[in-house]
This record gives sequence, structure tokens and C-alpha cells, in this order.
Amino acid sequence: MKNTILTAMILLLSGCSSLTYIPMDDYTSSLTKECLSMQSPQNEDAQEQCEHEAEYDTRIAERIYELRADKDLQRCRQQHTDEQAIDQCFQQAQTDFYDLYFRGQH
Repeated sequence: MKNTILTAMILLLSGCSSLTYIPMDDYTSSLTKECLSMQSPQNEDAQEQCEHEAEYDTRIAERIYELRADKDLQRCRQQHTDEQAIDQCFQQAQTDFYDLYFRGQH
């Protein structure tokens, strides 16, 4: 019984971890640069403040996306059978969401 439960847990966890979430570094960097462009050159704390705000905004976006990730994954699995195609579809869904989300912030 223990082996069955252990095997099921391993399969469940490996299935979840096979999905690729896109890196958020480009979004964070872009937000930081945009924030810095609006700061006064005399503001010595601007870099740190902008980096902090960008990280915060990026984390909020990731949390919001988590609410719809299952829906996107389900749609991708309905459209594709190949795991690589599902993963690419899922990554594209994330990119589309984040592009729209961050474009709407400005």
C-alpha cells in the first residue's frame, strides 16, 4: 500500500514539474528601467526603489496568473497531445497574459 501511494505521489509531482513557467527577468528589468526613467537624477535611492517595485509588481502578476494557469493548461491539453507542444502552448499562454497585463499597467 505504501509503495502504491509513494508511486502515485511521485507521478503526480513529476507531472506538475514538467511544465515550464516562463522566466520573469525580462519583465522585471523592463519595469525597473521604466521606473528609473521617471525618477529624478538626484534621487540616490531610485535604483533600489525601482528594483523593489518591479519585483513586487512581477510577483503580483505571477500570483494572478496562478489563478488562470489551470485553465490555460487544460486548453493546451485539449488542443495538443504531444507534451512538448502542450508545454509550448502553455508558455505562449503565459507570455500572452504577461504581455497584456504589463501593457495595461502603463
